[in-house]
Amino acid sequence: MTPGPTITSQATEAEVDRNNLKITILGILGIGASILAARIFMALLADLRTDYFVVWGVSVCVFITLLMLQTIFIKSRTKLQMLMFLQGIAPAVLLFEYFYPAVSFPLFIGIFLSCFFYMIAANRGWTILANSLNIKFSFIAKNTIPKALTGVLIFSSLFAYTYYFEAGKFTKDLGQSVVYQLLDASQPLVEMWFPGVSFSQSGKEFFERIATTQLEKIPFEEAAKNPALAEFGKLPEKEKQKIIVEAGAKVRIAAESSFGAFPANEPVKNSVFIIVQSWTKDMKQKFGDVFSIVLTIIIFFSLKGFFALFHWLAALVAFLTYKFLIVTGFAYTNIESRSREFILLS
Repeated sequence: MTPGPTITSQATEAEVDRNNLKITILGILGIGASILAARIFMALLADLRTDYFVVWGVSVCVFITLLMLQTIFIKSRTKLQMLMFLQGIAPAVLLFEYFYPAVSFPLFIGIFLSCFFYMIAANRGWTILANSLNIKFSFIAKNTIPKALTGVLIFSSLFAYTYYFEAGKFTKDLGQSVVYQLLDASQPLVEMWFPGVSFSQSGKEFFERIATTQLEKIPFEEAAKNPALAEFGKLPEKEKQKIIVEAGAKVRIAAESSFGAFPANEPVKNSVFIIVQSWTKDMKQKFGDVFSIVLTIIIFFSLKGFFALFHWLAALVAFLTYKFLIVTGFAYTNIESRSREFILLS
């Protein structure tokens, strides 16, 4: 195996940190962004609203941007790793109640792992930069951002576990809010199959509307077997209504046998919430902490899948900020006689 080439500096100045004040500013901003993202996530857990989720995503993007800038601008690995550690433990200032008088083990592990992944991410970016002849921002970001985001999401998932399951702050009102929002979000898709159906309708109206849609779309084979069905659209309104009521009752009975009760006069969304609440309680009793752990893992991979779609956005924001700081003189590039460029804080 051929060893990698040793890069000997031939620049007019050493590749070392020259401005500790700017390093301190970057560090303070990073710590502040870490605390802010944690604070917004706390608000999101207390009230699961879409706008809170969006604001939290933006705050995470800001934090990742600052982490990237620190990785590129700071030359001392020791200083860089210290900043990563401080940014990882920074949210603990908001979470004193989970560490005293009793320590929350899952949250402690979440903070420890976030520190670990931040340090791994920064070290990877620092190493690539130190051993590259050119500053390739996109390549550094590709190797840094996913690891840093993993740290953020591990902390967030374990904090959610602590908040909801250990501290027991998942209230009935919060559960209703989640279920209702999910049902509202699925409404356009449901209406594609069953026009006029709404989860706000009573159980009787909801299933009768489904039955109506099905009766209006009778397959040719069934119509051939039952001529009355083929003529459904031509029946008097009274006869049609009678058939709809009977069919709706049958559909509701079939749904209740699979899922649970859908009272005729109760809004369907209320019934769905009661069914989900009962199912969750049964799973909790049956599997204990295993159910909570599995749910936390699902939360982690759901968040990871969502943020995977927006790696490029965090990288773009970081790159534009990096270029802006170069243009404004916050930092500058230097080139060795062997055409190896590096960057220093001015």
